[in-house]
Amino acid sequence: MTPPAGSGRPPVRILIVDDEPDMRMIERLSLAHDPRFVVVGEAGDGSEAITAASQTQPDVVLLDLAMPIMSGMDALPAIRKASPSSRVVMLSALPADRHEPEALARGAAAYLDKRAVPDLATILGRLCDSPGG
Repeated sequence: MTPPAGSGRPPVRILIVDDEPDMRMIERLSLAHDPRFVVVGEAGDGSEAITAASQTQPDVVLLDLAMPIMSGMDALPAIRKASPSSRVVMLSALPADRHEPEALARGAAAYLDKRAVPDLATILGRLCDSPGG
């Protein structure tokens, strides 16, 4: 993954996937103030996410769990295949204790509660700075 910006490093490229346009906007705005990140695309369902990940090859995919047409959980393995170097961060309002183990088993790098979105830049900064990031 591209390291966070600083000392001339390029910004981390983010793909935002959520069926709610307002939620995508909130996620985009929570990252906009931080030069370490740049949003390279958005998608409204899992099927669109696979295509967008293939086309943009982002460093990080912020992936909603519950979406129509194709859920984030169902799209996750195909996103990992379409963009193998991307780290997928599952975002959901659904309980982590019920969904996080499956998300991690399918290839997610992390599972975040949507209530953490206001702190998204800080959380993604730590994730990108972690080993393998």
